[in-house]
Amino acid sequence: MDELKKLGTLKNLEVLSMAGNPIADEKGEEFKKEILILLMDELTNLKSVNENPITPEDIEEAKVERENRIKEAEEKRLADEAAKAEADAAGGEAAEGD
Repeated sequence: MDELKKLGTLKNLEVLSMAGNPIADEKGEEFKKEILILLMDELTNLKSVNENPITPEDIEEAKVERENRIKEAEEKRLADEAAKAEADAAGGEAAEGD
């Protein structure tokens, strides 16, 4: 999916057809949504993905999903930082007790 970010440079792209591509086949019906999540800000002229028209509902669903993923990633980052700080503090306490 990271390679698909390069499509964002094609500002005038209106039709994306990747049928038969392994990533498109793997994602199936979700491929259009994944493209929108990844590139909706860059590919504002995109009208269809694999012959499936892009609807306002598709765009809204992709926006919500992208926001949820960003929020989840931030929550995970904060939890990881807290766990590391806790582990560092516990390690420091153990060293002091030696």
